[in-house]
Amino acid sequence: MDGRAVVDSADRRSVEDEAFAARFNSALLHGMARRHGDRLLVFDTAEHSPEEIAKHVLAKAGPAFTVPALRTASAEESSTMAAGRVA
Repeated sequence: MDGRAVVDSADRRSVEDEAFAARFNSALLHGMARRHGDRLLVFDTAEHSPEEIAKHVLAKAGPAFTVPALRTASAEESSTMAAGRVA
């Protein structure tokens, strides 16, 4: 909770009430696992960096998943977009 700007009562309860947290996590995981099967990945963000999580997600997605390359607009296209005109 240290990294959050706002901590509400549900956040506080999930940290301070271990029995509640265990029941909540169990219900969430079992419900999600039934629906999503082998696609469900669960990470403790206090233990894993965003980069590490991304590696696991991409590995699970497999070679069929690709991230499209960013396309850079030409100077003319940028001017047209900035002026609100459609090319």
